[in-house]
Amino acid sequence: MSMPLAGTGAMETERVAQPLSPRNRTVHRLRDLSKSASARKEHGLFVAEGWKLVELAFDSPVVVTGLYFHENAVEDPSALRLAGMAAARSIPVCVLSEPAWKRVSDTMTPQPVLALVSRPEPSMAALDGVTFSIVCVDVRDPGNMGSVIRVAMAAGAGAVVVAPGCADPYSTKAVRSSAGSVFGMPVVEADAMEVMERFRRDGTVVVGTIATGGVPHTEYSFEGPFALVLGNEGSGLPGNIARHMDAMVTVPLANEVESLNVATACAVLCFEAVRQRGACSSGAPSSGN
Repeated sequence: MSMPLAGTGAMETERVAQPLSPRNRTVHRLRDLSKSASARKEHGLFVAEGWKLVELAFDSPVVVTGLYFHENAVEDPSALRLAGMAAARSIPVCVLSEPAWKRVSDTMTPQPVLALVSRPEPSMAALDGVTFSIVCVDVRDPGNMGSVIRVAMAAGAGAVVVAPGCADPYSTKAVRSSAGSVFGMPVVEADAMEVMERFRRDGTVVVGTIATGGVPHTEYSFEGPFALVLGNEGSGLPGNIARHMDAMVTVPLANEVESLNVATACAVLCFEAVRQRGACSSGAPSSGN
């Protein structure tokens, strides 16, 4: 049972060491990073779990700092390929025992691979020149947070802003729900009011979302620079934020349905903007900026 390990060179192999036990310090660290937003923030790291996500992480701008396999996966061809990629970049590779893996993973049916990834920390400068962005205010569900980031990436938005009080965009559930979009989408963590003031100075219209009473989304013009502001899953935008919107939009619903899931509403609104702006339009800064 062998695989390429960090420091051995791309073509050499070493014998896999005894799988790490639940008491190992590395396992404790992985568990903390999987479970704790404060630990992820403090150490500047997060966990990506699953074959597809780990492969995407290796192929993305983020920095992978560690690779970990379940003890039953080390002979899998995908594991050997990923371990070879890690060895070529001098990234440490470890194997975890079944009890250790259960301590680290937060899924009912976990996949047998995860990567430790450096957490991007884009500054407000990442918003320069962005003409289409999403601002999340009090979005608490990590699944929704990840889905919003995925929608933003798919629709060509230039950035996602996450205000304090939102779910951590780098939690394992959010990373899974983003389907790897969090690796490439600039996610700026900043105060909502500060960001909105910055947008207005740059000529960007700040558009809030509301379940009823706003301008129907197909009647609102998204053709100019805009930031779409999403609120809490249940209560929507807080009053102190809603008062500062330049406009409020609504997705009209049939059959007495009260509201849409925030990520679903985001998708409807974003792709209406894409339709209006042209399918090839992007909210990201142009190469000339």
